Amino acid sequence: RAALAAARHDDAAAIAALRRAQALLADHYGAAHPLAAGAALELAAALHGAGQDDEARTVLAANAAPVEQNFAAVSSERRLLAQLRDALPR
Repeated sequence: RAALAAARHDDAAAIAALRRAQALLADHYGAAHPLAAGAALELAAALHGAGQDDEARTVLAANAAPVEQNFAAVSSERRLLAQLRDALPR
């Protein structure tokens, strides 16, 4: 749903779908699980794309450590983490 909403340039629907997905993964596996942290990065990217940088920074800060600890340096998750850090300086 998030991908379809993003393709339609419906930021609100994309963010809502990503919030649901991240919450379901966090509830099922725990917030620090790699799947939940990866979904949170996608949420942070969508929030940034919609101009909601303060919330994007908060989501990024809460999920950076699990991504760094669980994904290889060459993974797409680590690349997204680096891109978000560059785009969202503190």
